[in-house]
Amino acid sequence: MDRCPNCNARYRDGADCRRCGMALGELLRIEAAAEHHRRQAIAALLAQDSQAARRHCRRALSLRKDGFTNELLKFTESRMA
Repeated sequence: MDRCPNCNARYRDGADCRRCGMALGELLRIEAAAEHHRRQAIAALLAQDSQAARRHCRRALSLRKDGFTNELLKFTESRMA
C-alpha cells in the first residue's frame, strides 16, 4: 500500500495511518493475501499446472486488482487453450 485510502497520506510502516489514524491492518492483510496467491500462481505455472495458476490468479484478483496479475491470468488461460 502506497497511500492511505482515506486521506491519501503516504503509507509508512504501522497498522494505522499516521495522518488520519485509520486502521489499515485488514487492508494490509488482504494485500498480503493477494500477493501470496500471485506467487502461488507463478509457482504453479513453473510446475506446469495451468489450472492451479488460473485459480490463484482469480483469487488474487478478487482480493486486489492489478495489471500484472491480470496479464498473468491472460497468459495462463492462453496456455490452457
